[in-house]
Amino acid sequence: MHAAILTLLARESTHGCELVNRLARLRMFHGRKPDPTGVYRLIRHMGQEGLVRSRLTPSPSGCGKTTLLRLAAGLDRPTRGSVYVGGDLVDGPRQGIGFVSQDPALSFESARGA
Repeated sequence: MHAAILTLLARESTHGCELVNRLARLRMFHGRKPDPTGVYRLIRHMGQEGLVRSRLTPSPSGCGKTTLLRLAAGLDRPTRGSVYVGGDLVDGPRQGIGFVSQDPALSFESARGA
């Protein structure tokens, strides 16, 4: 499956769900969707080997970018499952991870008189 993933990613970058759907269209899967968890594990392994890399890219509002970052920083808890960063379970706020919200919750002004 390494070759199939690399071939699809060579054509264009894509997100995990779409990659699983594209893999399902290949003859080797006979129209059946591969196990997404297995695909994600393989992609993670391929990333450790330096074959693929992931990145957050600008996406439409409401698609989960901030939620993902808040989960990774331990600021929110998942409703199901677990979150791991670097192989470590995230069970609360983590040291060494910075997070700046896209919404200005704190503003600054000059401490000097105008």
